[in-house]
Order: sequence, then C-alpha cells, then structure tokens
Amino acid sequence: MTAIVPNQHPAARWPLLATLAIILIASGAFAQTYTVSDLGTLGPNSLGNYSIGYSINASGQISGSSSSSIRNMTDPAFLYSNGQLTNIGTLGGEYGQGRSINASGQIAGYSTLASGSYRAFILSAGQMVARHSWGGLQCRLCPQQCR
Repeated sequence: MTAIVPNQHPAARWPLLATLAIILIASGAFAQTYTVSDLGTLGPNSLGNYSIGYSINASGQISGSSSSSIRNMTDPAFLYSNGQLTNIGTLGGEYGQGRSINASGQIAGYSTLASGSYRAFILSAGQMVARHSWGGLQCRLCPQQCR
C-alpha cells in the first residue's frame, strides 16, 4: 500500500527509499556466521553424558561444566581450547562451573568444596584459586551452603 501525501511529487520519495535500501543492504554486510561444534564430555556420570559451555572468548576458548566419570568429581569445570576438552576440576567437591573466560584464558566460576559449600574461583595459569564468598545468589537461596 502506498501512502499519498498531498502536494508531494512522487519523485520526492526516492531519497527516502534509497536511504532505506542502503540501510537494508549494509546491515547484511555486518551479519555474522556461526558454527555449532560438539565439545564432547569428560565421561558419563549417574545423570548422563553432557557438557554445557557458558562462555567463549575471541580466541574460541570455552569455559563450562561437564559430566565426568571420576567418582568424587561428577560435574567438574572445563576449558575447551584448540579442540581439546580439559578437566580443570573443582575445589575439592563434586561440582564446578566455569562461568566466564577472558581474553587471557583466565576463568571465573564457582565450585563446591569437600564440605559441600560453594565458593567462587579464578583459574589462572592452570591454578584454581578459591575466592571468599561474598553472599551471592547461592548464599541467599541456600545459606547453609555458604558457611
């Protein structure tokens, strides 16, 4: 449907149409393409065989969590880099999640301790270091876990 504006020559609409065409064409030039890849897992546990990527950096490194067949570490955090899935472990408990990875490959996340309580961690140069609990969401929902 074409709107007719009184006392406007049809040629007056061409600059507007040309601008819209340029915008539509230019927006296609900035479109990004993605490839979905199977990261694999660290092995099955009693809940199945799975992995979850939470963060990716510009180098394609991914941090996340995976099932694992290691008895005392059923869901450790991982680093996926150069096609290799690496178990970066936990802070002594069963669960760990690498929630964010920066351009340097440092990973921030959280893990359980052997006691079952949760702690934040930072992985840098292959060393996982526990951070103090600052009373985040997990502590508000389950305060007994953050002692």
